[in-house]
Amino acid sequence: MLLPRALAIRREPTGSSASDQAVVLVDGTDHRDPQLATQSPLASKNLICLSSTFQSINAQHAPPKSGAEEVLSSVQIETNYAFDWQTTPQVRAEHSYTPGCIVWLTGLPDSKLNKVHILKLVDSVIHFQPGGAPDIEVDAQQSDLPSTSLNQLVKYIEFTKGLSNCHIRFSNPLLVDRFIKALELIKTGTNKSLIIKITNKIRINCKQLDATTIEGRREEIFWSKIPKHLHL
Repeated sequence: MLLPRALAIRREPTGSSASDQAVVLVDGTDHRDPQLATQSPLASKNLICLSSTFQSINAQHAPPKSGAEEVLSSVQIETNYAFDWQTTPQVRAEHSYTPGCIVWLTGLPDSKLNKVHILKLVDSVIHFQPGGAPDIEVDAQQSDLPSTSLNQLVKYIEFTKGLSNCHIRFSNPLLVDRFIKALELIKTGTNKSLIIKITNKIRINCKQLDATTIEGRREEIFWSKIPKHLHL
């Protein structure tokens, strides 16, 4: 009986007669002539080996027992779960900027301030030394602020003239922490006020200032409006 090549596994003769060939289907059935099967011990041995191999394969792929079927069905339910991409948080790439460097400063006087004035204010607050006098006035006009200070202390100041608030982008988060703690010390200290004299006509009372670090989504929105080549 001839079988299709795809359905049979044939053992090619190696020095033995054609009657020593074993022809076995996947189900282990011997389709040779019964007389040949009984006449050849070698063929019977090959048949037993191949049959046991297929039994082992079938055992590995056998359907799960009743106890495992419940586990399999539960796994299948989890695998078929459809994610709701509108509610599932997405993994964001690394920031192109250093987080924690932006301060939102409010309470500025309604006067003709500019970015240089605010920079002098920041410098005076960071270098504040608490004293025993009830009122302290720091003359920021005498502050020596070379052009390099803008990058050493503050990277950028986002400020619109006439408003009482601004964003200050510090060079690193450590300066942010130092500025906020110094301002808090000024506001809660024994001094009644710390007046920073910006010009002869502009004086800033630090007791009226509030500074907070912007974080999270608000920080992302702020940086999204700035070109990436300016993030560093």
